[in-house]
This record gives sequence, structure tokens and C-alpha cells, in this order.
Amino acid sequence: MARGRIRGVIVEKEENPWPAVIAVAIILVIIVAVIG
Repeated sequence: MARGRIRGVIVEKEENPWPAVIAVAIILVIIVAVIG
């Protein structure tokens, strides 16, 4: 897992991990949509 390395999102906002969580969720949805 590249947590903390998602384009510096978590690096700049270590106290607010939600943007990264949302980004990961969106990425997973896109991957599932492409595969399935």
C-alpha cells in the first residue's frame, strides 16, 4: 500500500486522511468498473 504517497495528499494533510481515503475508494471503483 502506498499510503502517504498518493501525490503528496497525506503528506500535506497528515491530520486529515479523508481526501486520500476518498481517492483510494474512487480508484478502486474505477478498477472494478474496468475489470468487471
